[in-house]
Amino acid sequence: MKKVLIVCMLLTAFALAFASCDESALENIVPNHTHQFGEWKTVLAPTCTETGREERACECGEKESQQIAALGHTEVIDAAKEATCAEDGLTEGKHCGVCNEVIMPQETLKAKEHVFVDHFCECGATDGTVSAGLLYELTEDGQGYAVSIGTCTDTEIVIPQMYKGLPITAVKAKAFMQNQTITSVVIPEGVTVIEGRAFYQCEALESVTIPDSVTTIEVMAFKRCYSLVSVTLPDSLTEISDSVFCDCVKITSLTLPEGIKRLGSSAFANCSRLESINIPDSITVIEPRLFEGCSSLKSIIIPDGVTLIMDSAFCDCLSLESITIPSGITSIGVGMFEGCSSITSFIVPEGITLIDLNAFLGCGNLKELVIPSSVTEIRDGAFGSCPYLTDITFKGTKEQWIAAIGDYNWYYHTVSVIHCIDGDITIE
Repeated sequence: MKKVLIVCMLLTAFALAFASCDESALENIVPNHTHQFGEWKTVLAPTCTETGREERACECGEKESQQIAALGHTEVIDAAKEATCAEDGLTEGKHCGVCNEVIMPQETLKAKEHVFVDHFCECGATDGTVSAGLLYELTEDGQGYAVSIGTCTDTEIVIPQMYKGLPITAVKAKAFMQNQTITSVVIPEGVTVIEGRAFYQCEALESVTIPDSVTTIEVMAFKRCYSLVSVTLPDSLTEISDSVFCDCVKITSLTLPEGIKRLGSSAFANCSRLESINIPDSITVIEPRLFEGCSSLKSIIIPDGVTLIMDSAFCDCLSLESITIPSGITSIGVGMFEGCSSITSFIVPEGITLIDLNAFLGCGNLKELVIPSSVTEIRDGAFGSCPYLTDITFKGTKEQWIAAIGDYNWYYHTVSVIHCIDGDITIE
């Protein structure tokens, strides 16, 4: 009985201990929890070729993540470029507009061959037989082009006959002016005019080829071309304007074409080595200072068709010894033979009525002078500074002579005797 009681007591104590433990355990049991995750956040951005990663978190601290797919390339077309004769071309290609990776490479297309028409390819290149870089400007009538230096660096200029299907018709005004490297120029058939100052002061220019189509060379076109030696003037030429060859000191001879109508004033002035030149029958006027300073010119024949020789036409022609003046001339103009120190004798032609100012001034070797009775006026300085001119033969009467000289100071105290047909006049 006692044993039974003890057993019961032990069971009761055990039961009470278990109940107390069970309550404590229950207090520590967490009820069931459903995660509430927030928004996805990128932690590694994807690229065109690599994946990225994003994750989100619960307030309890739990996190989950997932992969972000690669973006793939954004294709951009690299346009094809047609090959020309000037440069290579390219095939169409592709690249990524984001990472710039080449998706489809472009291939090089070899440049085409030049196709030349009238010496020019459509790209502007020349075939090597004409100068490259020349500038072509459409003329006002739209029927041709005027040419100028442009970017050309050639020293031997060859101008083409055609450009873009139209002829070259003019060398433009000031086209090559003051270029110091050009040595020769070939002007093509079809050019009709060389405009003013086209080659002015091209100091290295030695030769010019002018075609038969040129009719006019305008003012000062070749003035001060100090090295110019060779010029061939075409039969088509009708006019050489003022000062065209002025100061071309190396030209020794020129052949002027028959049919030329005008030689402008000072056209050959100061061509100091010019020894011979013809004046065609088509010329009617010798303009002012035409041959002034042509110090090597020894003789010249003026054709019968010339009716007027203007002022200083032969001034300072230091070597001029003889000149033939036609019967149509009525006056020896102002300074016509001034400074012609090689003239030793001169017969003024019948029909001359006036010997003008300084006509023979400074003819330092003039010794013999015959004046016809047709001369009715001799003006100031006509025979000034002619130290060897001591007597003059006048084929008129003394009365006519006195009337002709009037009150002019025509001789500067060198002449002492005038031989008239009715006796001499002595000048004291």
